[in-house]
Amino acid sequence: MTFNDQNIGQYLNTSDLCDRYRCSSRTIFRKLRRAYNPMPAPVIKTVGSSNLWLIEDILDWDASEMRRTQDEAFINDGTKH
Repeated sequence: MTFNDQNIGQYLNTSDLCDRYRCSSRTIFRKLRRAYNPMPAPVIKTVGSSNLWLIEDILDWDASEMRRTQDEAFINDGTKH
């Protein structure tokens, strides 16, 4: 799935997020529990079915995650990448 403004108001499920980040569902749920910049919680949670996230929540989190990793790189080596 391509992520752009036409997707606003649509949902991603756990499998979509695993594909997007090339990780397991366990990693997705670990990111939800992080102390700093946790992944947003799903807006629809159903037992025994798919959890669903709003695409715009994930895009916002992506942007803050990029800033976080750039800030960490700066702190670690003293230069901006």
